[in-house]
Amino acid sequence: MRIRVLFLATLLATLAPAAGVRAGEDEATVDLRQAHLFPRPAQLEPQIRFWRAIFTQYSAHQVVLHDAVHLDKVYKVLDFRSRLDDGFSEGELASLERLETDVELDRLRALLLRLHAAGSQPESLTAEERAVYDLWADDPAPDRFLAAADDKRLHSQRGLRERFAEGVRVSRAYFPEMERIFREEGLPVELVRLPLIESCFNLRAYSKAGAAGVWQFMPKTGRLFMRVDNLVDERRDPISSTRAAARFLTRVHDMLDTWPLTITAYNHGPDGVARAVSEVGTADIATIVRDYHGKAFGFASRNFYVEFLAALDVERDFRTYFGDLHGEPPPRVRERRLERALGIEAAARLARIGRSELASLNPALSTLVVTGRRPIPAGYRLRLPESAGGSFENRLAEFSAEQGVTSSAAPRPVRVAASAKDGLAHREEAAQGERLEPPAQQEGQAPAPPEPQDPHPERGVARTRTLGAQRAGVPPPLSRPRACAPRRPERPPTDRRRARPCGGRGSGTPARCGPRLARAFPRLWASGTIPGRMRTHPIFLRLEGRRCVVVGADAPALVKARACVEAGAEVSVVAPEMSADLPGIRYVARAYRPGDLAGAFLAYASTRDPELIRRLADEAERERVLLNVIDVPEACTFIAPAVVRRGALQIAIGTGGASPGLAARLRAELETQIGPEYAPFVAILGSVRAALTGEAARAEVVSELVDSPLLELLRQGRRAEIDALLARVAGDGCTLARLGIALAGET
Repeated sequence: MRIRVLFLATLLATLAPAAGVRAGEDEATVDLRQAHLFPRPAQLEPQIRFWRAIFTQYSAHQVVLHDAVHLDKVYKVLDFRSRLDDGFSEGELASLERLETDVELDRLRALLLRLHAAGSQPESLTAEERAVYDLWADDPAPDRFLAAADDKRLHSQRGLRERFAEGVRVSRAYFPEMERIFREEGLPVELVRLPLIESCFNLRAYSKAGAAGVWQFMPKTGRLFMRVDNLVDERRDPISSTRAAARFLTRVHDMLDTWPLTITAYNHGPDGVARAVSEVGTADIATIVRDYHGKAFGFASRNFYVEFLAALDVERDFRTYFGDLHGEPPPRVRERRLERALGIEAAARLARIGRSELASLNPALSTLVVTGRRPIPAGYRLRLPESAGGSFENRLAEFSAEQGVTSSAAPRPVRVAASAKDGLAHREEAAQGERLEPPAQQEGQAPAPPEPQDPHPERGVARTRTLGAQRAGVPPPLSRPRACAPRRPERPPTDRRRARPCGGRGSGTPARCGPRLARAFPRLWASGTIPGRMRTHPIFLRLEGRRCVVVGADAPALVKARACVEAGAEVSVVAPEMSADLPGIRYVARAYRPGDLAGAFLAYASTRDPELIRRLADEAERERVLLNVIDVPEACTFIAPAVVRRGALQIAIGTGGASPGLAARLRAELETQIGPEYAPFVAILGSVRAALTGEAARAEVVSELVDSPLLELLRQGRRAEIDALLARVAGDGCTLARLGIALAGET
């Protein structure tokens, strides 16, 4: 039994070499080599500058409004950073940002159409219109403003400074080993910077389409090069997936022959790029970006190569943009190939480390293995601290001789991918005729993993009368997958929340309030008027066809109005002015009057005016209307919870008004744990339950599906195995297609 010592990093992260620097090379040599391998046509320089600014200048709470073709045409930058000081939670702020961005894009579209109508006579333009007019002064086309007003041309891009800086910090610990792998495979080492634009080098990245890891491999493509199954998912291991990425890129480069095309194919797929070369008649990347208009060749594909060039620039000069990024080098580890399956608890004991530490050294191990519900499979190369050394070997030999494999390590039946059989970590060659797909389909998405929002609207499911009660053996239940969503970006130092003084604006309390509050506190607590003391009853309300009134038209009020519209309510907004014309909303352009709540079922109000709050509360009580005054819990008859939505699944979180920020934080944590696979999971359970007759049969089938591997298979997108499981449990003919349910990333 041979132990191989791995040196994942030879230098501290802060001393790692600059992008693509080889031993003995100076920067001038690097520049010449990069210019040859990764050309930078002058036509692409505006795009490169744009993405450098997105990576280094603009915060996660800044949104750049620009033209999608000419990226140097930036109309406006929406800055929401100050809203963090206004008490908004991250989730509320995200909804507000989307709303205001949509409103501003509509306004810009109208402005561009006015400029088109003005033609060549701009004398009567406003200052803002003149600024946009001058922005396009270098374009002589008479219809330039009409073209720019198209939905596909008006684009918004969120800043990535915080996430990109964190990605650079983390990646520098891994780049030495990743570059070593690429040199072994005969590839330019600069390519290991691709994960910076694929995932911002988020080690836990998991997209709504099912792409995982820093390289964002989809399950289907990942299985061609590494082990991806219920027990081991090497896509999550940055070193194992780097070897797979190198082999994928080698094959694509053999097909396309240039690195700009190969890099573009990492996003768009080699077949799609080959089609672009054929239609445009050239392999020149600048010409393809400018002239190819394939249906699937959208904003993300057109910009993927220039994002890579921008990432190269930023990573090489990261201190210029971010200052010193202090990171820790990865631990020095040994690999030991397991001859037999071994439970993780036993492995951790033998290595004299904790289970969590062993799991962190082996990120490819699935939740099933890490939680001890399945053993570490035979053939897996287990990473151990270098200090474990021969002592692990000796203890493992004694353990095996005395006990064999422990009961916790006893293997159970489980389906694994063909690439995992016989302990193989990857396939050397794709199957005959296998189509080579891009690792991750990201068209239309930001270069980083998506924010943890609900990615799937509820899908309709058709009933089927062919579901029987046949049963077959099903593997033991699988646990919920681990959270893989990107971490929340850190706020810039200037954006830290400031503690509000006791007598701050709108508090209604004198500045020197300590003694008075101390005297009043027991009475307020006993009366139940302090947020958090209120006794509430959690329910879900059906608003379809019911009248809802929103008093006020600021951003928080419009967020509530839109939520009511999405629930099917008939919504009226009462306010003197309204900045956006939202669909499905009746706007009453005046201040609130008594009687506005008559006939309503539910009302929201956004105000700090004590007299208006009193009048609203009186009318709501008189008319028996549920009332929520935003951020004034003591005036509410109901509290709007923070909600995690995954299709029909809704998880509501409330603190009785005590801390909306805590509720938002819990929601963010749950959103990383309750993945997009829950939407089709709930849809399947509901459809099967509706199709079966008899309460006992329903309960039995649904319970078996809940305890089956279905959820894990949905997470991995394994359609064939899902259909087989449904047929076994619910009866022949029960498939995803028959139920009308699509998987994540499908349409």
